[in-house]
Amino acid sequence: MKSWKIREVFLFCRQVHMILQMAGLKELWNMGIIGFQENILMNLNF
Repeated sequence: MKSWKIREVFLFCRQVHMILQMAGLKELWNMGIIGFQENILMNLNF
């Protein structure tokens, strides 16, 4: 039932990752990704 939402979140994360890499903010992304992933997992009720 939530598979479409998980797919949307995954595609969104990939898009954000590409944008941040193009902006040269890879270090900022790497610093924030752990908390970001935890937040997503909590929102998806895993």
